[in-house]
Amino acid sequence: MSISRPGDGDIIISQAHEWRLLLEDEATDDLRREFELWLGADERHASAYARAETLWDAFAVVDADRVRSSDSSSPARQRNWIQKVMENWRRPAILLPVASFAAVATLAVVTLITDLQLLSPAVPSQRYATDTGEVRVFILSDGSELTLGAASSIVVRMDEHSRNLIFERGAALFDVKPDPARPFSVAAGALTARALGTVFDVRLSAGVARVGVAEGSVEVNFAPDRSVAAVATEASQVLGAGEQIAASALIGMASAQPVAVDTIGAWRSGRLVYVAATVEEIVADARRHATYPIKLGPLDERTRRQRITASFDAHDVDSLVQTLPEIFPLTLEPGVPDGVYLRQRR
Repeated sequence: MSISRPGDGDIIISQAHEWRLLLEDEATDDLRREFELWLGADERHASAYARAETLWDAFAVVDADRVRSSDSSSPARQRNWIQKVMENWRRPAILLPVASFAAVATLAVVTLITDLQLLSPAVPSQRYATDTGEVRVFILSDGSELTLGAASSIVVRMDEHSRNLIFERGAALFDVKPDPARPFSVAAGALTARALGTVFDVRLSAGVARVGVAEGSVEVNFAPDRSVAAVATEASQVLGAGEQIAASALIGMASAQPVAVDTIGAWRSGRLVYVAATVEEIVADARRHATYPIKLGPLDERTRRQRITASFDAHDVDSLVQTLPEIFPLTLEPGVPDGVYLRQRR
């Protein structure tokens, strides 16, 4: 793969991808007008935006109609308007800077917190784990079903009073057997999800913990270590079916977001679905499915803040990795040994 020096063309391509995501997430009248001005400011903008559309469609990167519940700002409802704008963009305009759609704090690795009150040494434990690219189903001692995603691990401790699980990394889906006398609790970093009888998944990558509910309800509590967290306040939410939250030490716990129920646990069939995810989280998941090393170099603040809603094929990590530099300001270089290196593009 040849490596080129970044220039105006790289900036325009990056802006085109940002516009596509902005129009998908928040296509307000003001934003539409700003997009039209950007589109008409340079003859290269229309072709760059068309390239961004083609790329995302070709790789099935974004499938927002299936990720989110349908709403008036979905890409399908915006496509006709965007096409009309691109066909009629020729008019005087000035080049406006692309608004950043990264309005949240950066994400950082969270130190896993072991809840000593929940996990008494006297209670026997069992650890379940999977290899790279492997998905396995386990039946726990209480009859609940545990599905572990690729390169994932979890510690389970159960007694007559409680069912406590410490999620170490990766992805897991829980089909919980109802037992009101024994609450079912899953700790993932500083986040704890508690349920009696429900189906939900938990993902922990690059310090970001996500919980999505497919059936029933789950109480989610977030209490970061005050010595490392930028957001010191504790938070609690109850999620119903078709809702998902994300939390990390630096941004705290976000508000619940609606998601299509069939996207929860979609990683079991090899589909990695994200709502407002960073490149760090996506690369961490890609490593769990890749047969070669993937290194992500230091990122600037703006790149770490950038978020996308996307769906990738876990069975085609090559395409995922090759697509990331088209979405984020990165370059893809050969790695050592026999891997790849995603480096910040300056």
